[in-house]
Amino acid sequence: MKIKLTELKRIILPVIIFSVLVNPSFSEEENIDSSPYGEFVAASLHDKVGIVENAQNASQVFYEQSLSFVYENKSVIEDYPDYYVLLITTIKKLDHGGTEGIDQVLLQIYSDFDDYSVKLAVLEAFSKIDVQDELVYDFIIQLLSEEINKKENVSVDVLVSCIEALGNIKNPDCTDLIFSLMKENYAPEIKNACKETLFQLMDDFYAAASNIIYMGTFEDKKMIFELINENPQKNLKSSAEIAEILLSDIIIKDEEGTDFPEEQVKLQYDAFICLKDAKWTKATDIVLDYFEVAREEFEKNLLSEENYCFIIEGLKEFSTRKTCKILTDYLDSQYNQTLETGEYNLNVLLSVINTLGDLGDNDAFDTILYVMSYKDYPRELIQASNAALKKLRWDFEN
Repeated sequence: MKIKLTELKRIILPVIIFSVLVNPSFSEEENIDSSPYGEFVAASLHDKVGIVENAQNASQVFYEQSLSFVYENKSVIEDYPDYYVLLITTIKKLDHGGTEGIDQVLLQIYSDFDDYSVKLAVLEAFSKIDVQDELVYDFIIQLLSEEINKKENVSVDVLVSCIEALGNIKNPDCTDLIFSLMKENYAPEIKNACKETLFQLMDDFYAAASNIIYMGTFEDKKMIFELINENPQKNLKSSAEIAEILLSDIIIKDEEGTDFPEEQVKLQYDAFICLKDAKWTKATDIVLDYFEVAREEFEKNLLSEENYCFIIEGLKEFSTRKTCKILTDYLDSQYNQTLETGEYNLNVLLSVINTLGDLGDNDAFDTILYVMSYKDYPRELIQASNAALKKLRWDFEN
């Protein structure tokens, strides 16, 4: 939607000014902090700057009153040296809340002044006040698009301010746009602003993230998952849902090819950790499919022994008979390999046996017993097997 600010000014400016002047919230009777405004009006232009800067415990209403005064008297005092300092200082004091109409006043100020610092201060204010007018969102989107079209001549400050304003406004319609900006080769300040804004939009971003994982590139998937996990207000349930979708998607992609790129192996592993930490048993089948993939990656030296053992031990969070059967079959295959070659990986065997003990399914009894019977296994493995057998529950249920 294109916003014609000149038309906006012509139509609503008189209404805004009148509203600001007569609004009961601005009266000295209701304003608990009326004295600063009285002093402000009576002071010289130079002293007004100091009053605004140094007001102690001043209400947001005071700064809005002061801003309205400064703006309404533009034609009278604009040519004085301290005018722009006062205007910018007052705008920057708008750091929370906001009464009805103040966002419209800020839009008018942006339109009426060519000064870059004034315009930037207005944009920064939109990242702090309670924006109530939908025109502000449309205006920010339009300005952001215009700035993006400047290509290499973009203003970092303007882009950052627009992005932060969108985070404050919290309109979910901009999530795809912000994510696309985050992928571009912009300055770190812009990327960080995108990340913080997506954190603020995260509840709505989870739905968009699912679509990006299904349709996006590997880099998209990686960025999505990293972003979700870096969120300081991370929703464990929603994060696990995304991890489930991601792990399933990457496993499918593995089956389509013959290579296991290093970054893809790491992303699979990180998704598994998320599911394990969340004890997300809804993803048990996918996790067990992943175990088979991880086994192949380990055998190809693409997954470290430490991480592989961590995966095996993590399967105890997905306790089903199917989990026990897969690990029991795996232990049996490793035992047979030992019989044939005399070779074995002690840490892997210990992880499998300990996990079977934690799962507690008595179906593992015979296989663990066979392991204990092999005379060349070290004492440590025999002890672990014996401890696992004692944990098995003969009343184990699905």
